Amino acid sequence: MKIADMPNNQTIAQSLLKQYKVDPAVLPKPKQKIILNHDINLEALKQSIDASMEKFGRHPWQTADGSRMVYSGFSLTYNPEHQDGIDPNASSLGTPKNKRGEFFYGTTSNHENIKNSYFDTYAFNKRTPSASEGYLSEILDTCKRTIVRSRMMILDGSYFDDELINSYKTSAKQDSRYGWHRDETVYENLRLNIPVTGNESFVFEMENEEPYFLQPGLAYTWDTNLPHRVWCREKTTVQRYNLVIGVSPWFDFDEDNQEWHPNEYFGKISPLDMMEQGLIFDWLRK
Repeated sequence: MKIADMPNNQTIAQSLLKQYKVDPAVLPKPKQKIILNHDINLEALKQSIDASMEKFGRHPWQTADGSRMVYSGFSLTYNPEHQDGIDPNASSLGTPKNKRGEFFYGTTSNHENIKNSYFDTYAFNKRTPSASEGYLSEILDTCKRTIVRSRMMILDGSYFDDELINSYKTSAKQDSRYGWHRDETVYENLRLNIPVTGNESFVFEMENEEPYFLQPGLAYTWDTNLPHRVWCREKTTVQRYNLVIGVSPWFDFDEDNQEWHPNEYFGKISPLDMMEQGLIFDWLRK
């Protein structure tokens, strides 16, 4: 399906799911979480990340309320037609159209069209300059599927004072002011999280689960359509580096013809099983 034929009031993924009659509501419920081992040299990866930020900048998360360096980093992919018209290296780090509490997936009321918006995940399929050099680029080159909206993010523990930490601890479930959000279904965007640096001050929390530390040396993938967040439970000078690689599991992009088509796994293997079976990255293992 050609991008030019897709309507402006739908994301690319929505157009594809409608065209190919995929209704995630009737698909088998995906596994909630998979933890895998990997062969990545984390020290080399951190050096590559730092070199990219030195050359292309470290960018804050963007909102209509202003940008904040507590959550920052750079984009791995971008959309040349992005309606916000911002630096490609920062293009997947939020949107100035939405306020800080408006990042639950589907909060698109501030957008006249959602095609080519922050929420148009599949439109982010071109590698950014920040992710096109060094060891980081080599890792991304090994992906067997199309990489879509992705980022390298830093959670800075020095911003978490007692007041902010207490607000996170006592906030209601799904209070989006304190990091709670939902992303697309795994049938649309399957995310691989690779912790690079951090300590046990930093935690990941899924709804109805206790917060836990994501350990460098492991890789994590979840059903991120469930409410979740990351935060820091005590002030620290440590910075948490986390690589978030989003992939399109069932559709591949043909850049030459600017069109998307179902791949051989479409409707046959669930996305998380694809990740577990090495059908996306062959350096992941149980």
